[in-house]
Amino acid sequence: MPEKELTQQELHLLKERFPKLTDEVIFRHSAVLLGLLQKTCENPPDYSAPGEWGKRADADMIYVWRSGATEWEEIVLEEFEDCDSIVIEADFRWLNVKCPPANGFAALVKDASADARRIAQAHECPDECGGSYIDITYKHWFCQEDDAVVEIQLQKLCNVA
Repeated sequence: MPEKELTQQELHLLKERFPKLTDEVIFRHSAVLLGLLQKTCENPPDYSAPGEWGKRADADMIYVWRSGATEWEEIVLEEFEDCDSIVIEADFRWLNVKCPPANGFAALVKDASADARRIAQAHECPDECGGSYIDITYKHWFCQEDDAVVEIQLQKLCNVA
């Protein structure tokens, strides 16, 4: 059950934005989907300077990558089952680069977003969980010491078929 009743306008907007989801799925995950809908209605982010977009959540699992690394470091913060809806965070760090980058953060955020989606797809819900829906819910790009950093959070929902 959703935390609050959906208005007809919210339901219409959610059906328009997520045409593949059934009414039952929309009602079951309305809180998350309304957040995703709200973020798509905002002005596009400015990648020319450090910033953020979306709403940060408590991650269940974090993947960390540093330039020059040969593999991702996986950190599980909360135990979860295959059919649980979870938040996956992917943190990217480009070491010893000019920051902010001369052409802005757009290319770094784009690359990080694509990699984060690949990571999240490895955690898709099994068939017995009724399908998966994965979307980016938060992006943060900034400078830390001599490094450029991008954090991407994705929400994985199960039981969406």
